This record gives sequence, structure tokens and C-alpha cells, in this order.
Amino acid sequence: MAAACQWPETRRFIARRLAEDIEKKPGPIEVLLTLTTAGGANDALRDFLNGMADALGGWRKAPKPAGWDDLQKSLAATTDVVLRDRMRELSVVFGDGRALNEIKALALDPQAPLLSRESALRSLIDSRPGDLRTICERLLTESSLNVLAARGLAFSSDPAVGDLIVKTYQRFPATQRPQIIEILVSRPAFARSLLTAVAEKKIPRADLSAFHVRQMRSLGDADLTTLVSQV
Repeated sequence: MAAACQWPETRRFIARRLAEDIEKKPGPIEVLLTLTTAGGANDALRDFLNGMADALGGWRKAPKPAGWDDLQKSLAATTDVVLRDRMRELSVVFGDGRALNEIKALALDPQAPLLSRESALRSLIDSRPGDLRTICERLLTESSLNVLAARGLAFSSDPAVGDLIVKTYQRFPATQRPQIIEILVSRPAFARSLLTAVAEKKIPRADLSAFHVRQMRSLGDADLTTLVSQV
């Protein structure tokens, strides 16, 4: 069906479904990739790779399909941005250290297209390399990427991360500040930084909703609950 299909979304759905079983049944996805290696069927390959990326989003590690390295070589000179980005992102999931370094460089490159940088940063957040915090801290001041960078920082439990997010709070677009508050109320250490800023009027009390207050109380930290009642 995939070989004969002319509908992009259907090809993408087929690839996504097959990639979901890549750990137990890698054979079908390997066959799927061979359908496009001959003849340069880039449209179909783009759909297949998009489907694989949908299925493997959030995975830190997945088995590399047979023939993946050959596919990379055959597309080394492609000018198709989508193909290049998807190959790079999936290579990170498949454990390619070189691709991981390329992803890091792309995320930090201010001259690169924004969509490519966003995609690269999402890939880094999914794979969580050892220097993810450093990368996200560098991007926390970029208005186009700072919300996503804050999400990456949320994996850390270091109180200093909460302090840093609070310090840069005013840099976030007003429409996206509720998302930042949600990050800050997700951990006791972050919530303390938030409440301190609210008490010092560095963050408006009105930015906290009833949901945020309930979330902080649900963290089960007695000292934090006391602070909540004082704000």
C-alpha cells in the first residue's frame, strides 16, 4: 500500500504506525525506507520520515534501521530542508553522535531558519544530552525560542534554574507567560522562586491562577504550602 500510495498523509500515517513497532518489529520500517532509495522519490521519503518522526517524538533512543547509514549517504547533498532536518533528528534518536553535534549547532545558530532551530531544540529536549541545560540557558533570552528553552530547563531540579526562569520572566511574550508559570509551579524549588518574585512584585500576583495555586499545594511540600497562603 505504501509503495503505491499517492496520498502524502496516508503515507505519513503508514510510516508512523510501522515506526511505533520499531523495537520489536524493525523489518517493516526497513522495507519502507528501501521503497524510496531508488529513483530519488523525495516526496514519498519526506512523508515516511515525517511519520517516523511523529512516532519517535519523545524517544531518547531507538534501534537504527538497517540501511539507514546508506540512506544518509545518498541524501548527503540534498537541498531539501525538510528531508535534511528529519534525517538529522532521527539520526539523533538512532544514536548518531555526529548528528547530535549538528543538531546542537543548528539550535544555537542565530542565522539558521527559525523552524529548523525550533525543530532542532525539540529534538535535543527529547534526547536530553548532558549539556541540554547549558544550551537551553543560552536560548532563554531569545524571544523566538525562550519558551521552548524553558521547557528544556524544566527537566532540572536545581533551584538555580527556577531563579533563572523567574529572572527572565519579563522577556517572555505576555501570551506565553501562563506556560512559564506552569513550568514554575511544577517543582517545589521552582515554585519558591516564583512566590518570592510575586512577593517582591517582580511578577504580578494576577499572573497566578487558581489552577496554579492548587498545583503548588498539590506538590506536598509543607513549607511551600505555607508560602502559597502568604502570597
